Amino acid sequence: MMVFNNKRTAVVFALLLVCTTASIAFVSSDKETTQEHAVAKNAYIIQGLAIDSMANLVENAGGEISHRLPIINAVGAVLTESQYQLLASNADLRLLENTEVTSHSNQSTLPDYATETHIVKQIGADRLHARGIKGQGITIAVIDSGISAKNERGNYLRLDSNGGHRLIAKYNAIKGKRVTNLNDDDNGHGSHVSGIAVSSVKDETGRYNGVAPNSLLISVKAFDKDGAGNYLDVIDGLDWIINNKNRYNIRVVNLSFGAQVSSHYWDDPLNQAVMKAWDEGIVVVTSAGNQGPVDMTITSPGNNPYVITVGAATDSYTPDNFSDDRMTTFSSRGPTYEAFIKPEIVSWGGHNIGKINGDLIADLAKKHKKNDKGQDYYQVAGTSQASAVVTGTVALMLNLEPWLEPDTIKCRLMATASPILSSDGSNEYDPFEQGAGLMDAYNAVMSYADNCANQGLDIEDDLEGERHFMGPVDMDKDGNFSVPNLENGVWTEGNPWLKANPWLSANPWLSGNPWLAANPWLMQNPTLQSNSDTQSE
Repeated sequence: MMVFNNKRTAVVFALLLVCTTASIAFVSSDKETTQEHAVAKNAYIIQGLAIDSMANLVENAGGEISHRLPIINAVGAVLTESQYQLLASNADLRLLENTEVTSHSNQSTLPDYATETHIVKQIGADRLHARGIKGQGITIAVIDSGISAKNERGNYLRLDSNGGHRLIAKYNAIKGKRVTNLNDDDNGHGSHVSGIAVSSVKDETGRYNGVAPNSLLISVKAFDKDGAGNYLDVIDGLDWIINNKNRYNIRVVNLSFGAQVSSHYWDDPLNQAVMKAWDEGIVVVTSAGNQGPVDMTITSPGNNPYVITVGAATDSYTPDNFSDDRMTTFSSRGPTYEAFIKPEIVSWGGHNIGKINGDLIADLAKKHKKNDKGQDYYQVAGTSQASAVVTGTVALMLNLEPWLEPDTIKCRLMATASPILSSDGSNEYDPFEQGAGLMDAYNAVMSYADNCANQGLDIEDDLEGERHFMGPVDMDKDGNFSVPNLENGVWTEGNPWLKANPWLSANPWLSGNPWLAANPWLMQNPTLQSNSDTQSE
């Protein structure tokens, strides 16, 4: 049995779903990427052999494939000078510079440049973009405060990286109807979150601001100008998404918000709705909450055992230095009331930079002037932003393998995550703080892991009320959490819920919990809050 103190712990957790060598490989790979970006690179078009043969030669030379072009039997490659010379010496290959073209218009399709946000590089998504994996064909639905996508200022949301229209539908759950208004975000949160997931604008280094810049996008407005929403509107939005999932190929939904838990997960109407979405084949990504560092503060629907709950880490403002990465103090901690380990994974949420309608920034800057970064960029912290990073990554995973089921997506994200370590190499955080660890988009997309998430659970029985489940966590009378049978870094999640069990009798917070006796949520519509706008870290 591994024991973790619920206040703070220094338990070595390097075997949680990933082995030590995988963790080392993750760090080394990113260091190599950082070094490579310090070397000048240029884009080329290569012809002369079969596409697969050319791709192999480019990759063997250390270059990156950016395009496959069957129409002209060519590949696009990003090469250093030495890599170019090596390939140019092959008499079977013809290398051409990627000549720039200019449209015959006075208006650009996308902004000329964007602020570097670092996230795409940090998670390895830029390496996937170079392989042509940008989320194309996969629709992301974002339930939030709407988006502002009108005119050139909103191109990063309305258009994909090729200039094609990708905002395929908007639904106003507050009004209960489809809408065509391109600017309906009166808060800015929805635009900020959506941009992290899908922004198609490139920065001066050639990297995109968004994780999945070619994904299709659906905006569901369920939050008002103050960033507040309620169960009814959000559940209506989820219902609309499920009813239209086949029409629009909706494969992932982002829920960057939460409410205080006031019932068992299976009794909570919002959790029932997200379980239904998961059962329908839609990957649900949600934020853990911003109530940390207090234990057992995961919000609903992040407390749902089936979905992917995301906590927030920070790079300490040194994006190229991984040694000082840490958990943010505000990220909510598990376990849940039903003894599940949450969050499953963490991603960057300490100080995310993204675009918001400039008019809204003017109002926001009155309160937080230092967060106004210019060019419509605004810095926001929260598990909301971390969730958006994961949502974009899910779209990349489905882009490469559209047949993947939600359980497999969750498994691969967890199996390829790396625990955040302290500067001396020891593990500083327990699984109730960071889950499996920091997400790695590149390795998640390339993973073959399967059958390692939601094991022992039965979502159909849960939805039908036949059986409900509890997680693997134990707690002693002193308030120390433990995870029995944590073998090879894998935890078994599903145990049938028993009315009498050690977890219930050992938990002092259960004895005085008002919702066990009377559920106030039955008499009112719970308020939801976006998990953003905390102090940046």
